[in-house]
Amino acid sequence: MTQKPTIRPSSDAKRKGIDYMFFGRRHGRTLRKGRKAALNDTLPALSLVERLGKLPQKLATIHDAFPKSGRMDDAAPVWLEIGFGSGDYLAKMLAAYPNHRFIGCEPFMNGVSNFLKILHETMDEADYADRLGLWHDSAEILLDALPDASIDRLYLLNPDPWPKKRHHKRRFVQPANLDRIARVLKDGGEFITATDVLDLGEWMLEHTLRHDAFVWTAQSKDDWSVMPDDWMVTTRYAQKGADQGRNEIYLRFVRKNRA
Repeated sequence: MTQKPTIRPSSDAKRKGIDYMFFGRRHGRTLRKGRKAALNDTLPALSLVERLGKLPQKLATIHDAFPKSGRMDDAAPVWLEIGFGSGDYLAKMLAAYPNHRFIGCEPFMNGVSNFLKILHETMDEADYADRLGLWHDSAEILLDALPDASIDRLYLLNPDPWPKKRHHKRRFVQPANLDRIARVLKDGGEFITATDVLDLGEWMLEHTLRHDAFVWTAQSKDDWSVMPDDWMVTTRYAQKGADQGRNEIYLRFVRKNRA
C-alpha cells in the first residue's frame, strides 16, 4: 500500500438534491433513564444548533461554534471528529489535549448519549463546556457551514463500509466530501481515517490520493498497519473487528498548502 494504487474510475456521479441524505440510523434501542437524562440535561449546552439558535449557512469564524471564554485562546487548535460513534476516542482526546477545542459529529443519538455518559463519569463540566461542540445531523451540512481553513485535524474513524457495490455511493469518502474536507482544513492540517475493512481502506486511499489537495504521509508498511504512537484508544468497533481477526488500517493525509 505504500505504492500508489491503480486508480479506479470515480463512482461519484453528480446526484442533484441528495448531497445531504443520511443513510444510517438515528436511533437504536430505547435509551435507559440515565442516557435520556444525559440527552435532555447535557446535550443542549453542547449542541451547535442550540448554541447558535440554528446553524448558519456559513460561520463567520470557527470560534462562533464555542461559548465565549477567557480561559481558551482563540488560537487554540480545533479538531473535528466525524462519526464519533460511542464517543470513546473523542472523550480521550478531550482529556489528553486540554488546550484544544473539539467538534464532534454523530447523527446516531444512542452514540451521542453514550458519549455524554462518558463525559459525566470522567470529566468535570468546566473542563470541556467551553471547548466542545456537538453536531447530531449529517456531516455534510456541518462541513458546508464551517469557515475555510478553520480545522487543524479531522478524524474519520471506522466509517460505515457499505460493503454492497450498489451502496458504495453511500460511503463517506467521495470526491464531493473530500472537496469539503480540503476546504475546511488548514494548510498542513491532517485528515486521519482508519478502517478494518480492506476494501474500504483501498477505496479511501485511492479516492484521497486522486484528490489534488492531499498528500499521504506513509513511508513504510508500518505507517498504515501499526497503530500510531499518538492513537488515543481502540474504539469498540475496532476492538470487535480485532476480536474477529480483522486488522486495522491507519491512513493519514496532510492538506497541501494553498497556492
